[in-house]
Amino acid sequence: MNTAPLVLMAAVQAGPYVSVWKILPVVLLLMGWARVLTWIDKDTEAARLPREMVNLGMIGAVIIAFVMVLLMPIYALGLTIFIVLFLGSIGGYFGARKSKVGLEDLKKQYADWRAGRAKGEKVVAPAGAVGFTGKSGVLPAPDGEDPDRPAYDAIQQILAEPLLRNAERVDATPAEDGLQTRFVVDGVAYNAATVERANGAAGIAYIKQIAGMDVNEKRKPQTGGCKVVVDGKKHELEVTTQGSTAGEFLKVLVDPKKRHGWRLEKMGFAPEQLQAIQNSISENKGVVLLSAPKGHGMTSLLYAVLRGHDAFVQHMQTIERNPDQDVEGITQNKLPANATPA
Repeated sequence: MNTAPLVLMAAVQAGPYVSVWKILPVVLLLMGWARVLTWIDKDTEAARLPREMVNLGMIGAVIIAFVMVLLMPIYALGLTIFIVLFLGSIGGYFGARKSKVGLEDLKKQYADWRAGRAKGEKVVAPAGAVGFTGKSGVLPAPDGEDPDRPAYDAIQQILAEPLLRNAERVDATPAEDGLQTRFVVDGVAYNAATVERANGAAGIAYIKQIAGMDVNEKRKPQTGGCKVVVDGKKHELEVTTQGSTAGEFLKVLVDPKKRHGWRLEKMGFAPEQLQAIQNSISENKGVVLLSAPKGHGMTSLLYAVLRGHDAFVQHMQTIERNPDQDVEGITQNKLPANATPA
């Protein structure tokens, strides 16, 4: 009997084959990398960089770095390559961001984050003021000596009164004497504050930065979004800007996702009117035409009538240029941008 293999097996000493102290740095680096990637994923929109491509590149770098740690026969070399890829991918993102929109806005983001992390410090919007909210809560108002203070005061003049009066839309239009503000409540338009031209332009730039838009682009149309709180009520704002020879125009839609969420019973119809509409829905035949003056709730009426149908037993489709809201159970067909009127 050949006992050599048994002797060799006996010579092998039992012991740990995985070093915790070698795994721990890799795990910590992976956790830190994952946290940075989460921030980068959200920041790509503000940086105007292709989100999918950036994410694919970052995940690819993570995979390569992890494989190198596993395959390298020398642990120190593998870990060094891991760290180089970690720092290189992040540095590459910041370089691309700098070439697109710069890095100045990151200073404010960091300051806001620090303010939110400060112990015992909770920023609350003053009564009657518009508080712009970030990840850490309401962003603090600039100090009186801060260069951003006139811009902050201007956007307060534009938004505070309309939001306090439950406006659904706010427009700030360049005029001879400054930036003229108008807002709409239940389909009725009202005039509001007129802001001095220079301060008004600064106010638009202020909200564009918060809404993740390109502050330097003042001609082409842009759309962004932000969240605010006014007297304890939270709102989502859809911010749209567009330049003209007279200056920059600002349009703000308040809670756009809720604009057309009405039911027929809540539309303000008289009982006989509501009954007539419900009868036309239950008959399920013929053609029913809906109409309303511009800006008087035509889209809200359309969606309310659609919701009045039973989407489980009826097959409904719409043809819309730009659907304002997703309606459950209904197929909404979007017209091409270049479609002409019939």
